[in-house]
Amino acid sequence: MKILMILETPFPPDLRVENEIDALLEAGHDITIIAGFREKVEKTASYEKAKIIRVYIPTFIYKSSIGCLTFPFYFKFWKKVIGSEIFNKRYDAVHIHDLPLSQVVLDLRGESQQDFNITLDLHENYPDMLKIAMHTNTFLGRLFFDYHAWLSYEKKVLREVDTIITVVEEMKERIITQGIESEKIVLVSNTFNSAKFPTPARQPSANDFILFYGGGVTIDRGLQYVIPTLNNIAKIIPNLQLWIVGDGSYLTNLIELTKKNKLEHLVKFYGRQAFPDLLKLLAQANIALIPHLKSPQTESGLPHKLFQYMITGIPILASNCLPFIRILGDNEAGLIYEFDNPEEFIKSVIKVYSIPQLQTSLTNNAQKILKEKYLWKYDAKRLVKIYEEKV
Repeated sequence: MKILMILETPFPPDLRVENEIDALLEAGHDITIIAGFREKVEKTASYEKAKIIRVYIPTFIYKSSIGCLTFPFYFKFWKKVIGSEIFNKRYDAVHIHDLPLSQVVLDLRGESQQDFNITLDLHENYPDMLKIAMHTNTFLGRLFFDYHAWLSYEKKVLREVDTIITVVEEMKERIITQGIESEKIVLVSNTFNSAKFPTPARQPSANDFILFYGGGVTIDRGLQYVIPTLNNIAKIIPNLQLWIVGDGSYLTNLIELTKKNKLEHLVKFYGRQAFPDLLKLLAQANIALIPHLKSPQTESGLPHKLFQYMITGIPILASNCLPFIRILGDNEAGLIYEFDNPEEFIKSVIKVYSIPQLQTSLTNNAQKILKEKYLWKYDAKRLVKIYEEKV
C-alpha cells in the first residue's frame, strides 16, 4: 500500500513518526513523507526505505500560520505542495500528523476525485495547545489566534476524516464527547520502542542526587515551579542537582529564573541531545520529573518521557494531570503532586530520597505495567491494523 505522510515540521528526528514509519515499513507498506523546513535544504532525502520530500517554508508563510483560519496564505501554500504530489501520483492513504493541514487534504481528496483513506494522527489537543502557547499570547498572537474557531475546525475535520489516532485514552474520550464514534478512534501511544533502542542500564551518580527532566522546554512543562524549590530541597539533600535536557521556547526564561534565584550551582542545562545521549544522561538520575501544568492540553496528551523514565527504572514524580494519575498514581508506579503546590513537590522529592523501599516499589510497579501494556510493540500492532482493516 502507498501511504503519504504529511508533517509541517522537519523530519527526522521525531521519535513518534520514526516509530510509526518503522512499523509500517516492516508491514510492507510504501511510505513517502512530506516535511516542512524553516531552512533551505535538499528537496529530497530518505529515512530507512521511505522517501522524504523536504519543503522550505518561507518566513512570511510560516508566521502567517497563526492566523491561517482567517487568512489562508498558509493553507494555500501547503495545498499547492501537497496537491502536486497527490495529483501526480496515486496514493492509497494519506496520514496527517496533527490537526492544521487536515482540511487541506480533505479538499484535495474531493478535487482530485480520488478515494484515498485519510488518517488524522493527533499528537496533541491542538486548540488547547495553541491557547497556552507563548506565541499566541503575544499582542499579535491574541489579535490573530481564535480559540473557538480552532475548536470548530477540529470538530469539522474529525467528522470528515476516516480514522483518528490519539496518544492517550483521555483524548479519545474528549473526541467521543464531540459526537465521534469510538470505533473511528485508535489509540497509538508514545511508548518506548525497545526494539530500536536498548533499555538504558541505570547508573545513578555516585556524587550527586539528580532530578532529571528530558523533553520540550515550553511554558506548559511547569519547570518554572520546580526551579525555585531547589534551595529548600538542598537543605535536606546537600548534593542536589537538577538536569534539564531539551530545548524550546521557554528555555531562556528558565535560565533567567535560575540566575535570578542564584541557583546556577544546582541547575545544569544540557540543551537538545540526540536520543541515545539523552538516555545516557537519564540513566544517571535519581528522580525523573514530569511537572506539567494541569490544563485541557496536558490532560489529553501523554509525553514520550513517561515511558522512557519507566523503562529506565527511575522513580517518577509527576504533576496531577489525569493521564499521570491513571497510569502512575492508580498503579502506585510514581508519586503525584499538585502541579502548582511547591511545598507538596518538595515533600515528595524528600520522601523518595528518604525511603529506599519506596524507590524500589515505585520502579517495580512501573516496569510491571510497562511490560503488560505500555511498550511500542503493542501500539505498533494497532497502527498497522488501521491499514489492514480500514483502508
